[in-house]
Amino acid sequence: MTLLVAAMEDEVKDILPLLMKVEEKPFLTFEGRLGKKDVVLILTGIGKSNAAAAVSFAITKYQPLIDLIINIGIAGGYQVLTYTPYVVSAATYSDFDLRVFKYELGQVPKMPTWFKLDHSLESKLSEYHKAELYSADHFGTSPIKEAPHLVDMEGAAVFQVAHIFEIPLISIKVVSDLIGDKNQLETYKESEVTLSDVIKDTLFDLMEVLS
Repeated sequence: MTLLVAAMEDEVKDILPLLMKVEEKPFLTFEGRLGKKDVVLILTGIGKSNAAAAVSFAITKYQPLIDLIINIGIAGGYQVLTYTPYVVSAATYSDFDLRVFKYELGQVPKMPTWFKLDHSLESKLSEYHKAELYSADHFGTSPIKEAPHLVDMEGAAVFQVAHIFEIPLISIKVVSDLIGDKNQLETYKESEVTLSDVIKDTLFDLMEVLS
């Protein structure tokens, strides 16, 4: 069974009619079949704590059935293509800082600094654009580095939970807005409600590639 993880209902509004709602609390949860795969989709809400709680809840409820997690949704980006899907090659936190104790920026104690795409999945995803992802509990409006990257508010937390439970994860993000663009906020607000069809098509394409 594949666990689909999204933060907001608007991101997956084109997918929800294909599934059946099975739970409203503590997290909106849907079940069904997409293509050849049984799936459960959970809506986490916004932010790292919500994401970690929801994914942990779903894994615990459905274990040992979950054999893959797919995190889908939108993300901001820098030096990337707008409205384009990107597979996250590695994810970290941009607002977790214990460098005073000799950790790297973004590193949670006893965790890797970067949570990386599973090697067993990498070859199957060679045709997708790839980029690193930085997650933080704020909306990103400034680039983190002078190189292509994505930003969101949940992704690294989903990676961390998948790492703890030792479940393979693919995170695929459609770029909703460009960091530093003068129209960034307006573009984001529009994308938030208009990119669901792109996310749906990307998910179905991904599941076909994996089958």
